[in-house]
Amino acid sequence: MAAWRRRLWPRTACVQSNCPLSITYDYGMRAVKSVLTAAGNLKLKYPEEDESVLLLRALMDVNMAKFLAQDVPLFQGIISDLFPGVVLPKPDYELMLKALNENIAKFKLQPVPWFISKIIQVYEMMLVRHGFMIVGDPLGGKTSAYKVLAAALKDLYDGGMVEEFAVDFRIINPKAITMGQLYGCFDPVSHEWTDGVLATSFREQAQSTAEERQWIIFDGPIDAVWIENMNTVLDDNKKACGIDLNFRSISVQQILDIIQIYMKNCGSESAPGAGCPSCT
Repeated sequence: MAAWRRRLWPRTACVQSNCPLSITYDYGMRAVKSVLTAAGNLKLKYPEEDESVLLLRALMDVNMAKFLAQDVPLFQGIISDLFPGVVLPKPDYELMLKALNENIAKFKLQPVPWFISKIIQVYEMMLVRHGFMIVGDPLGGKTSAYKVLAAALKDLYDGGMVEEFAVDFRIINPKAITMGQLYGCFDPVSHEWTDGVLATSFREQAQSTAEERQWIIFDGPIDAVWIENMNTVLDDNKKACGIDLNFRSISVQQILDIIQIYMKNCGSESAPGAGCPSCT
């Protein structure tokens, strides 16, 4: 842990002072917490590995996916200064890459390296966060990325080749319905609460006994009208505001241990700053 304490804060300070400001960049405690969580998971999985290697792997896994292309060389330069001589072993994604290529062909897409690398980044982000945002231009491959990943994980699970699980995902367009239909609403006349689409999906997936990853995907523009109620769900509080889930034996925090929330957005310019740090 000593290596983690010595190197994590200098890295955060260097990146914050050198990288351009972007609405999707977060250098606060949420970012530090995500790195520590990822490093802790790696330490449990590889207890004999050098801590510098584990911390470097955690930093790369958590941060690389959210940097713009022009900022990646700067980030890599800072990392090389903080971890001189540390060689990061490449993760063994042989079976994963094989499953990805097979499903890319099934979807009639092209297995270009850029597309495959983005799918791997989504997968690596999925392992360390319970909610994140996929940002990109229209027709940029956002939907195809998570659908190919879900199909590949199902093939790996069915084949029993790696310790992975199939995926049950549900897609919600938050801009196609009202706030009451999304989160639920209280009837002032009857004094009854009516669950929204999100609460219903939460309940059904949380009560599922299947050995599957549970994804809820918000596929639509992100704005402050609906994302504000998700802030405390997406950060470490894991508390749902304004949703009556009616769970007696299971809390929202326990639900989010089995359900992951992903959001698709068409460009960071339209994403509110309040929502981005919670899930990037």
